[in-house]
This record gives sequence, C-alpha cells and structure tokens, in this order.
Amino acid sequence: MITKIHIKKYFEEVDDPRSRKSPHDFYEILTIAICCAICGLYEWEDMVIFTEIHFSWLIDTIGLKLENGIPSEATFRRVLTAIDGKNFELCFIKWAEVFRQIVKGDILCFDGKTARGSRKKSTNERAVHLLNVWSHKNGVVIGQKAIDEKTNEITAIPEMLEMLFLEGCTVTIDAMGCQKDIVACIRKKKGHFLISLKGNQETLHRDVAKHLNALLDNDRTNINHSYYESKTEIDHGRIETRRCLAISVNLKEKEYGDAHLWKDLNTVAIIESTRINKSTGEVSTERRCFISSLEANAEKILETARAHWSIENSLHWVLDVSCNEDNSKINTKNGPLVMSALRKIGVNFVKADKESKRSFRKRQKKALMSLDYLEKLLALGLLNH
Repeated sequence: MITKIHIKKYFEEVDDPRSRKSPHDFYEILTIAICCAICGLYEWEDMVIFTEIHFSWLIDTIGLKLENGIPSEATFRRVLTAIDGKNFELCFIKWAEVFRQIVKGDILCFDGKTARGSRKKSTNERAVHLLNVWSHKNGVVIGQKAIDEKTNEITAIPEMLEMLFLEGCTVTIDAMGCQKDIVACIRKKKGHFLISLKGNQETLHRDVAKHLNALLDNDRTNINHSYYESKTEIDHGRIETRRCLAISVNLKEKEYGDAHLWKDLNTVAIIESTRINKSTGEVSTERRCFISSLEANAEKILETARAHWSIENSLHWVLDVSCNEDNSKINTKNGPLVMSALRKIGVNFVKADKESKRSFRKRQKKALMSLDYLEKLLALGLLNH
C-alpha cells in the first residue's frame, strides 16, 4: 500500500497555465491524468469517469483534496492542452531518469515518431513529430522532444544528448543522425555511438559500402577482420539469418573518405539480413552500413544494431496499438505533445512491473480494474525513488 503521492515534487517546474484562480488544483488534475494514462485512459471524459468512480480513493489513498468536487471534461481539456510543452518535456526527462537505472553498457535508442492523429485537416497543419529516446536495458522511455518535422531531428538530437547521462552507454541513431556534431557530442559526454550510414554522408558511405560489400561478396570475411553469423531464427512466417563484418579503422590512412574528421570513429561495419518467406519461398537480402566508436567486435555490433529496433517494437508499437496514439483526436494547442508525454509516462509505470508476464495491454486493464495493482505501479514509479 502507498501513503500519499505528491506529483508536484516531480513536475514543480510545470506551471498552472491558467491566468486566474481556479476551483480545481492544477497538480491534482495532472495526478488524475497520470493515473488514467497508466490505466490506458486518454480521453477527457474518461478522466472524469475515473475520478467519479475512484473519488474516495483519490482522497484517502492518493492524498488529493478535490475540495470543489470533480473537474469537468472541459477543465481537463482546457488545462492539459494549455500546459507549456517545453517545460513539461523537461520535467518528463528529469523524472524519467528516476526510472532509469544507469546500467553499464545500456543502449540508448534515438528515433522519431509522428503522432498522426494530431494533424489538423481543417487548417492543413502538420501532425506533431516527436524525437523519442528509449533505454534498451531498462525498457523505459527517458526522453521526448517535439520538433517541427523529421529533418529537424538533426538539431534536436544534440539538445537531447546534453540532458542525458551517457557515460558508458551506447547511443544508436538512424542515418538522419549521422552527423559529425552529433558524434562529437556523444563522445564529449563519454558515450559510444553506433550510427547507420547512408547516402546523406555520400563519400563516407560510398567508400565503406564498396569495401565491405566486396569483402562479403568475395568471402574474405576472416582476413584480420571480425565476422559473426547469428543463429537462424524462425518467426512471423519467415526464416531469417544475419551476419556482420566489422573492421577497425586506421584514420591515418584515410581509406574511407573523411572518416578522420569523425570523433573517435574506430569501426565500420556491414550487417546483412537474409529472409525467406516460409509460404512463398521468396528470398530477400538487405545490407546496412554503420560507423561506431566501439571496438570492431562483429557480434557486439550486431547485438547493438538489433537492440536499436527495440524502440520500434517496445515503444512505438505499444503507443500505436495499446495506447491508440495515431487515432487520438486531440490536436489543439499543446494537447498532442502533452498527451504523448502522458502516454509515455503511463508506459514507464506499466513497464516498471518487471515481475508480470502479462502483455502491456493486460497490465493496463489490470490497473484499471484493481486499485491495489494501480497502487503498486504508482509506488514503483514514484515512492521508491
């Protein structure tokens, strides 16, 4: 059982957006919204119903006063869509670091996601695009930053890196983030990097791809290089094998274009994935190149590259399927940004229960149906830190 929850402790830098005194306390509204997010409730009316049903529990156990009764649907909408988005994101990042145990060798996955439901068709305004950061070994979201469009990830990534603890961790980013300044920022904070290399770094990509493709094609993978083949996997109706070739870079020889200009670039690598469709027998092969500050250990490079996709499978898929983010109709003011952060706060609380074998959605339902379980999740996220 928990005693009381004081959400203000974690979000005190987020000010009440209302200009005049209101009958409903701002932090009590935020506390109810977080409880609802844990339970998978993201609509204003759902928040009202949750408060009606659990009115006594919110007062006696959680410690709310609710002196003027239950906030209306309009109040939840007005308050949560008017919150300062940047301050809310900053507090979310600071609070998320509480969830994250600094694990040596953690992999921090950076990737963007568009909240498609936030697009305003009437004014043709673009949907909100968010840069997310996922801690692979902890299984929690540790950062969110709203950006105007995908190309702005280049400027948003360094800003996010500056706010996170990176020492001993490896940052993984797709080709959009393959920039010298980003690499320098990671190394300055004593982190490692593994970044996808594509055509936006034309010369470096051309030289690396030409050399490593030739080695794979001519079966020269074991000549002073690190080479690893994974076990064959059978899943989702396909048979898949992967192999990785990693080579130490001698920057003095300048064999890969401008590789010497990239801070602590130690390794270039190529990963080949071969998939066989079990029903049709169709075979497809894909090769991807990478640059890294890690040692040229093909098995570790392959493991780290695969870990990057956990942000898609464990976060973005959950946001779309379990949290129904793309179908959300909240698209006014800062609503999409704040509600996306609330969904991720809910994700962190639910995933904090490492003992449960149930699916994410089943745990959400359990929290909705059992106040004891909801209290357990709240304790894992707030009171134990």
